[in-house]
Amino acid sequence: MADEPGLGDRRGSVVVKQVTAEELLGPDQAANHLRLRRVEVVAAGWVAPRRYLDVSVGWRATVQVPLDRTGDLDRLRETTPPRPRRREPVSDFRASDPRWTLMTHPTTDPTADSLEPPEAVDVALIGASAGREACLDLLLAEELSVDHDLALWFLAEAGEWRERPTLPDGDLVEVRSRINYWDDGMLLEDQGETDVHLTFRFSGGEELVVLVEDKVWAPFQLRQPERYAARARAVGGVAVLVAPSSYLDGRSQNAAVFHGAVAIEDLIDRIRRHPPAGGSVATRRAEWRARLLEELIRPRARTVGVDDPPTVAFTEFCTAWFQMRSPASIPDRGSCHTASQGWLWFQAPAGLAYKASGWARKPRAGVDLYLAEHGFTGTAEQLEQLGAEIGFPQGFYVTKDTAKVANVVLRYDCDQVTPSEQGAPEPGSDYERSVVEALEACAAATRWLQRHGERLFLPADTGG
Repeated sequence: MADEPGLGDRRGSVVVKQVTAEELLGPDQAANHLRLRRVEVVAAGWVAPRRYLDVSVGWRATVQVPLDRTGDLDRLRETTPPRPRRREPVSDFRASDPRWTLMTHPTTDPTADSLEPPEAVDVALIGASAGREACLDLLLAEELSVDHDLALWFLAEAGEWRERPTLPDGDLVEVRSRINYWDDGMLLEDQGETDVHLTFRFSGGEELVVLVEDKVWAPFQLRQPERYAARARAVGGVAVLVAPSSYLDGRSQNAAVFHGAVAIEDLIDRIRRHPPAGGSVATRRAEWRARLLEELIRPRARTVGVDDPPTVAFTEFCTAWFQMRSPASIPDRGSCHTASQGWLWFQAPAGLAYKASGWARKPRAGVDLYLAEHGFTGTAEQLEQLGAEIGFPQGFYVTKDTAKVANVVLRYDCDQVTPSEQGAPEPGSDYERSVVEALEACAAATRWLQRHGERLFLPADTGG
């Protein structure tokens, strides 16, 4: 019997899907496939790598790169609930879009007959940085889409720019907004999520794309400013950072990568002083939104420190080293950027710290791996027994960190350095050799966790 029409095509499609499912993807490819940042995929541990690829780095080291099966990633994408605090993209937002919903509420009715503005704004439900930035995303999208005078001021007058755009001739007729827009049409290393993707359309038919990254106090992700700038250049647009003035001062080097930076305090003043025409209701609404912005950026007890150029240079050196030699080791650049900071913590693996400046009254420094972050709840003696079975990374030994509460850690002793004074190492210097030795220890700890991390949930039997 002849095949029914289209059956051969369907069989071919099944074969193609099977072949595609068996394809192995590296860390960046896996993150792109799941539409997540690499640090989230590595830290979450949702998928067990099918195998590791040994990659030689120069003549001194070999690193292991995890490879994930495409079919496993597809199954994860189909069955895993959305990540907490992940915002679903709201595309093609316009002033009349009925999907717009403000995430907070005034304590008094802004449409009441009284001309008095609301006394306060309740933001108790969005205390976390992610919640505040999500609210800021929505508020910026609405204000810049609805109020064209504000939108033009935002581009032509607001903030400090290293490359302010030249606006096309003609009137601004529309601002199209996309919230949490993922752009995967670029080079892999430049892909990422844009908080507010704006397209300014003018009466002459010309358009200008503006990519807005807003911050309240969260640190930048790996190469986040550079990726924003690259995506903007690819479409002939500009990238703008919107953040509190203290954040812009404290992250000045990262802020300078964007085409421009606008302080939220300037937006507050503009909204308050120039409400859209519409009578008392528009005035009260503008005042309420200004007060909402003030609440969103109200600083926590811990303020953002000011960038120290030598310390930033040291941290960037370390970050670049890991990108080339140990991609699964992802430093938290926000942990070491001020003059008073000398410890570089890691986003992945969790609990890893390069304590470059050492400890008070001690002449040495160290690399510490806090094993409680990876499920180990045993004693130092139990860890020693486990180490006798599976081994530790070369040079590491078991100790305890008792600064606050006792923690069992693996430690590697290394030379003490001073990032705020020494900055980035010069090639071939003794300083570079000391720093690279510590970075290699961090990479070794990462590889050890990849191989033996599951054993930490099963401390060795003490016989008791």
